[in-house]
Amino acid sequence: MRKFLFKSFMVLAALTFAWGCGSSSDDPDPVPVVPTPTDSTEVTPPPTPPASPWVEVVAQPMWDIDWNATDERPDWKDPDFSDYENWMIVMVKMPELLSRYISPDDMMAVFINGELRGLSSVATEFNRDESGIAQQSTYFIIKVYSNATKEKTETIGFKYYSSELHHLFAVEDTDPYIPEGELGVSSDYEPPILKGSSKYPILTTLTIKFQIDQTVEEPFVAAPLDFIGAFVGDECRGTAYVGQGYNFTGYITVPLYSKEVGEPITLRYYSSIKNAVRVFQISGTTKQGLLMNTIKL
Repeated sequence: MRKFLFKSFMVLAALTFAWGCGSSSDDPDPVPVVPTPTDSTEVTPPPTPPASPWVEVVAQPMWDIDWNATDERPDWKDPDFSDYENWMIVMVKMPELLSRYISPDDMMAVFINGELRGLSSVATEFNRDESGIAQQSTYFIIKVYSNATKEKTETIGFKYYSSELHHLFAVEDTDPYIPEGELGVSSDYEPPILKGSSKYPILTTLTIKFQIDQTVEEPFVAAPLDFIGAFVGDECRGTAYVGQGYNFTGYITVPLYSKEVGEPITLRYYSSIKNAVRVFQISGTTKQGLLMNTIKL
C-alpha cells in the first residue's frame, strides 16, 4: 500500500513539474506564417524603344557661311584706254550668296595676263526676264580693253573685292576676250567668283544620294523646304534646299567651301515635316572637286 502511494505521489509530482515548464495561458499565441501567394507567370517589362536620331528644334535653322575675311582693299586704278586698240563690254551677274553684302565701295576688275584691263565700282540692280520669270539681280558692267586680234587671242579673269566682308575673290582665265564683243549683256553671265575665295580656296562639290528606308513602319518623306547644311566642325561651309536641285533620283548637290584639303565633313539635315534635325558623318574629307556619298534616311 505504501509503495502504491509513493509511486502515485511521484507520478503526480512529475506531471506538476512538466505543466509548470510549459507555456502559460498568459503567453501570446505564435504568429502564423502565411505563405505569400506567387504568380507563376513572370511579367516582362516592354523593351525600351531606341532613341530617335532626329532632334526636334523650335524653328528652321539659319545655317549660313561666314564670308568675313581680313583682306586689305586693293589699290586698283582704271587702265589707260589709249594703250589699247579695242574693247568689249562684260556684264557680271553677282552670285546670290554675295549679293546681300554688296556696298558702294565694292570693286570688280577684269585682268588679262596679270594686267588690269577694266574696272567697275558701281553695282547695278535691275530685273531681267529670263524664261518668263522676272528676277532682280545685281550686276557689274565693265569696259575691258585689249590689243587682241583673231590671230592673237587673250583670256580674261576676274577679281572682286567686297568692302563689307573685307574679302578678295580672284579667278583666272575664265573666258576668251572678244574684240568689239560682249559677254553677259544678251544673257546672264556669272563667272565662278566664289571659287576664288581667299578664305576658302578649296571648293568641294558634295553630291549626296538619299536612300529612303522602306522597311520601317513610317518611311521618311522629303519636302521642298527641307534644308541641308554641310559643316566642318561647327562651321557651316555650304547649304542647299531640297527644293533646289532635287530630282526623282534623290540627288542633292551642296557646294562646300573649305580652308584646306582633308577637313572632316558632317551633314545636317533639317526636315520641315518633322521640324527636327539629323546629323550624318560624310565618308571622305574636303578636296578640290567632286565628292559623292550615299545617305539612308
